[in-house]
Amino acid sequence: VHMDRRGLYVVQRELVKGEQIIQLVPMVHIGKKGFYQQLSKDVQGEDTLVLFEGISDRKNRITPAGPRTKLAKLVGLSDQPEHFNPLSIKKAHATTSVAQAKSLELPEIMRADVDSSEFAQVTVDFINCSEQLLKRFDPKCLSRYLEIVNNRQKMKLVLSDLIDKRNKRLVDCIVERGSTFRRLVIPWGVFHLHEVEQMLLQRGYKRDKAEMRLVIPILGED
Repeated sequence: VHMDRRGLYVVQRELVKGEQIIQLVPMVHIGKKGFYQQLSKDVQGEDTLVLFEGISDRKNRITPAGPRTKLAKLVGLSDQPEHFNPLSIKKAHATTSVAQAKSLELPEIMRADVDSSEFAQVTVDFINCSEQLLKRFDPKCLSRYLEIVNNRQKMKLVLSDLIDKRNKRLVDCIVERGSTFRRLVIPWGVFHLHEVEQMLLQRGYKRDKAEMRLVIPILGED
């Protein structure tokens, strides 16, 4: 992450191993519309696999997150799903023939994340209270949230679930599924990708290119 007078930038990195390219694209929930629109174009391509993040919730442990559209508009930005949604690309891929998908250069789309059933209860409480407090003030949620964040051992477990466990699952998916694709695109949260990059370097990938992309302009949308 880099910041100057224009705004906040993320650094998109490319790793290579033989003929394969991995593009690590740091993401934020709200940002510049053009950033998301350009990414939607960039992920297109034959022989491309997009491994996206998104915790599944088979046992309904997590309160669904509401859209951040109002918050984004309040600060002059855009909500990510409005302009970049891997599931929409996946749906388009599913409704076309193999030949059509190839001619349209639609990438393969795969969720590469964990299920909430793998989380400790304290992590589930942290997620649910965080989302609830984004929607409206709730004294009970605030009390539980502060109890968690002010307890070092509890936060260590939360971060292990939300960062370490998910990073490992992503890298496992890269190894298991990614080997058959020439290009992998990894649009994941900015807090994940440094560690993911280190894990991939340990597996023989090499740094190639890096590009700074403006994601949050100081004065809102261009």
